[in-house]
Amino acid sequence: VVDGWLMLAVLGMRRSCQLGRNARRALCTDKPADPYGGVRAAVRSTMFVEACLTGFGQVVFANSARSGALICAGLTIADPGLAAMAALSCGSATAAARVVGRDDEATADGLAGYNGVLVGCAMSTFIPGGPFSGAVVVSSLIGGAASTAAWAQLRRMYTTVPQFTLAFNGVTLSAIGLLHPLVPPSVPAAAVPLAANDVLTAPLAGVSQIFVVDDPVCGALVLCALSAQRDPQQGAAAAGATLSGSCVGGLLAAPAGGV
Repeated sequence: VVDGWLMLAVLGMRRSCQLGRNARRALCTDKPADPYGGVRAAVRSTMFVEACLTGFGQVVFANSARSGALICAGLTIADPGLAAMAALSCGSATAAARVVGRDDEATADGLAGYNGVLVGCAMSTFIPGGPFSGAVVVSSLIGGAASTAAWAQLRRMYTTVPQFTLAFNGVTLSAIGLLHPLVPPSVPAAAVPLAANDVLTAPLAGVSQIFVVDDPVCGALVLCALSAQRDPQQGAAAAGATLSGSCVGGLLAAPAGGV
C-alpha cells in the first residue's frame, strides 16, 4: 500500500512538473524571435522606395531609381508642394499594386507608379486650395490608387499596345471634371515679346512641363535623369526635340508665355 501511494505521489509530481512547463511555454513564445525581422522590414521599405523612385523615372521612360531621384529633386526645387503630392500619389499607386498583387516585376520597375506621379502633379496644380489642402491630399491618395486599378485593367485589355498615360488621363480628367471643371479664361492674355533669357530657358522649361512645372532647373535635371540611363543619347534627343519645338513656336509667333 505504501509503495502504491509513493508511486502515485511520484506520478503526481511528474504531472505537476509537466503542467508547469506547459504553462511557462504558454506564457512565452515557443519560437525564438526572428533575428532578421528588422533587416527584412528594412529591405521591404527600401524596395518600396526604390519602386516609387523608379516610377518617377518611368514618366520619361527611364527605368532607373537614380533617374527618378533626380526628377524628384528637380520637382522639389521647382515646387515642394507639387513634389510632395507627386510622391504621395506615387506611393499610393505602388502600395495599391502590391496589396492586390499585380505583377511584382512591373511594380518594381515603376510601371504601377508613374501614372500616380502625374496624378499627384495634376491634382496639386488644378485642384483649388493649395497642395496641402484636404481636397488635394485626398484626391492624390485616391487618384493614385485608382490609376493603378485603371493601369491593371488596361494591361489585360491591351496586351500588345502600350498604354502610356491613358490611366493618368482618365483618372485626372474625371477628378478635375468633378471637383473643379476647367473653364476658359475670360480675358485673353496680352501678347508679350520673348525676352532674351527666355530664349535660352524655354527649351528647359518645356521639359519640366511634362510634370506641369514651369522651371528650367527642373527641366535640366530631367534631362540629366535621361542621360543617367545606360544610353545618354536619350537626354540629347529630348533636348533637341524641346529646342526644336521652342524654335517652331517662336517662328510661328506663338504667345511668348506659352513658348
